[in-house]
Amino acid sequence: FITSFSMFACTRIFNFLLLTSFTLIVTFFLARRAQMKPSADILNEDPGKAKWEQPGKTFFKLPCTTAVPPCALWNEHIGRDKYFEDLPKNSPDYDFEIKIALCGIHCFFCPKAFLKTVYKYKEKNPMERPDVKAQGSPHTVLPEQLTTSSTENAA
Repeated sequence: FITSFSMFACTRIFNFLLLTSFTLIVTFFLARRAQMKPSADILNEDPGKAKWEQPGKTFFKLPCTTAVPPCALWNEHIGRDKYFEDLPKNSPDYDFEIKIALCGIHCFFCPKAFLKTVYKYKEKNPMERPDVKAQGSPHTVLPEQLTTSSTENAA
């Protein structure tokens, strides 16, 4: 009985630690790869641009589920006019601080007087933040686009 129980426990630990970790790494890699913007050569072709800008498929057809295109996160955080080659060689870092609550628990109702900063970090390699509002969202039609498309249609 002890031998079979130890084999059962080893198998469960192996499944939990190794297979779960492997599955998480693979799914993270695939999701991250889907968010990376293709090169300019691929985006100049119609199939590549359509795949990048068309919303993905949802598994469940519910009113609360919306499919976003793969370009949504890239355009929002990096910029529509930037490509992978335009990114800096070193990843950016950010300002942050670690605070502890003097009352022992941190809740949203504690006044700032009860919080003490124990560590502060100032960014050394800041990221250039794009003006996303000026670029417009991927589904927004800008006024300039309306005037040019209406003049092209008239000609």
